[in-house]
Parts: sequence; C-alpha cells; structure tokens
Amino acid sequence: MHIRNIFRKAPDFRELSEHYPSLQIHLVQVRKDYFTIDFKDPTALRELTCALASHYFGITLALPINRLIPTLPLRLNYLLWIQDLLAFHQEGEENVIGIDIGTGSSAIYALLGHAVFGWSFLATETDPVCYKAAVENVRGNEAEGEVEVKMVGKGKLQGNIGAGVQYTFCMCNPPFFEDDDVMLGESRTTHRAPPKSVCTATPTGRLWLFSVNSVCFLLNCF
Repeated sequence: MHIRNIFRKAPDFRELSEHYPSLQIHLVQVRKDYFTIDFKDPTALRELTCALASHYFGITLALPINRLIPTLPLRLNYLLWIQDLLAFHQEGEENVIGIDIGTGSSAIYALLGHAVFGWSFLATETDPVCYKAAVENVRGNEAEGEVEVKMVGKGKLQGNIGAGVQYTFCMCNPPFFEDDDVMLGESRTTHRAPPKSVCTATPTGRLWLFSVNSVCFLLNCF
C-alpha cells in the first residue's frame, strides 16, 4: 500500500456502517471488536465501495451489479503512483489532464483524481452500459466540467482525444488478457494466493483481443 494511502490503516467497518445503514446487513463479525464483509459477495462489495467513496471523498456512486465493482484502496494507490511520477518529472499539480482508458461504470479513477488531486480527465469507454452509468456518476457528482466521458470504438484513442489538448498522462486499469483461459490459468503464478474479492467484470471489461501484454495493448490503442 502506498505510504500516502489513507487506507493503510484499515477502516472500521462497524463504525462506517453506522453512517451507511445499507452496509450493516453485510457485516461479518470475525472477533469481538472486528468486523469485515464477504468480499466474494458482489452486493456487499458494492455497498462497501459506495460507503468508502462517500465517507472519505464525498463521491456518490451508483454501480450496476453486473459490471466491475472497484476496490477503492487499490484505485487510490494507482493515482498516488501517478502523482509520484508527475513529481519526479517536475510536472506541476495545476492543469493536469489525464486520459482514463476504459473508465468503467464507476468512472472511479476520474472522480477520485478530480476529488483528491483536482485533476481533469477524458474518460473513455466501449461498453454502452458502463458508458451510461459513468456519465450518470459524473453528473451525480457535478463533475461534468472536469470529467468528460466519451464512448469510443474498441481500443481507439486516435480521433477521440481533443485536438490541441496537452494531456499529462494516460492510464488504464490493468491487466488485459487474450481470453479467459489465459486470465484464469497461465497468467497467474502458482505461488500467488487466490484473489480476495469477487470479479464482476464482463468479458468485454477484462479481455482485450490480441492484447497479450502491455505493449500490444498500447499499440492497439492507436
């Protein structure tokens, strides 16, 4: 976990649930004073994500249960690493404009990046369901002036990014796989523990045809 990530100290789920009653029914008591949720339950994970987004960042989310539900600590981690890279390259914090490829139904990177760092975003999406939900989430947080959600053809940035706009960085939620067999099999080494949370992503959301590695993925974007 990034050193500046506020989730380095795990949230108190019981205390959090006092502010978000819809989370209460999903709490699981592990010890006398320790509560968690079943991270394999998509409904529980959605309630937790929405509660964390609202409580810590003032972000209101409406997430379809049949699309990817983001885990906030990891999303914040990614943005903090980008902030480190910008500092390393002596990029200022003002007028930062990022491109988020495959923003998903939550548009979480764009909304988090704007709420925490004041960045602006072009958020692209290929899935109509995710696109509609992302537009609604951006509108619901009154971020339309800083976050533009754009429906694009699969993998193509060319012709969809603003002419004359100087973008600061481009990001995407990795990884992408050629097919489900690669995702479930050879891409995961045997010594790694199984994932702790459920994956609700559709095949469209997790597979990228011919993108067998990051280089291929980037080449297919243009």
